[in-house]
Amino acid sequence: MATQLALPKKLIALEEHSALASLGAGESIPFYAHAHATFPAAAAKLFDLGAGRLRDMDAGGITLQVLSCTAGVGVGNPAGCRGANDELAAAVRVSPSRLAAFAVLPMAFPDAAAAELERAVTQLGCVGALVDARLPDGTHYDAPAYWPLFAAAERLGAPLYLHPAPPSPGEVAARYAGNYPPRVAAGLASGGWAWHADAGLGFLKLCAAGVFDAYPRLKVVLGHNGEMVPAMLDRAARTLRKFGDASHPKRGLREVWDENVWVTTSGMYTVEAFDMLLKATKAERVMFATDYPYDDMREAREFVPALAKSGLLTQEELEDFAWRNAERLLGIVA
Repeated sequence: MATQLALPKKLIALEEHSALASLGAGESIPFYAHAHATFPAAAAKLFDLGAGRLRDMDAGGITLQVLSCTAGVGVGNPAGCRGANDELAAAVRVSPSRLAAFAVLPMAFPDAAAAELERAVTQLGCVGALVDARLPDGTHYDAPAYWPLFAAAERLGAPLYLHPAPPSPGEVAARYAGNYPPRVAAGLASGGWAWHADAGLGFLKLCAAGVFDAYPRLKVVLGHNGEMVPAMLDRAARTLRKFGDASHPKRGLREVWDENVWVTTSGMYTVEAFDMLLKATKAERVMFATDYPYDDMREAREFVPALAKSGLLTQEELEDFAWRNAERLLGIVA
């Protein structure tokens, strides 16, 4: 029987969503309308960067939360992203011992995104950026036009967290509708399957395009146990070698995974799934997250004692997972 470990001293949560007034707040924003319909209890919490959020953190045992803008907004709005990052920084200044922030970036305008990352990190104190893994039209970021952002992120040492992007209504209807209620189709098109696969594909495209050859110190974070990549890592690596040019990319997928990628457990709270993740990923690159407010922080917190008695981690590794890996990656102290 596995030895019961002590619970970790701290918990840092890395995929913690918010909504910012600078990027709009009404039902005219498609993803907000979807969130209000699908997660009515969570919708109001998105806009609370203060007392209510801190109360939920206390109830969930969260020491520090890294704020980010919820997916599906901001990609085409440079001015809105600047205002949103100012809002995030203001919230952190009010509660610096409890909050940090990932910037939101206008990914449809890569040069503007690179400039805003620079401003957010150097002037506002953001610890990196969380961005949609693709544009609304399905475009990923492997084209050279997007590489100025990767250059800036590498130079700044700022991690880029690639978060799944919400599907359009047309995508849901064309690819995921079937002999079941529309809400089920929406679930399959998003957190039930498709947007994780799409975010993983976006990362694989960066590898295939040689982004990590050009920027070997680029740091990427993938949520939800790695967006399906760990389960496919060996096969994907062999396939990229088999079908790729011998000289491009120079660095293989496994090397990139081991040296450039960190993973969070947002929304994935079973010991069995964590075991699979550890079989493909170094323990020092796996970090805790709760996917708040779409998931309940208390549910995520209950996963920690399950890990403590699972036998999968040493006491040192449990502390690393809970907070120390995040402190090292982001340069923060909780």
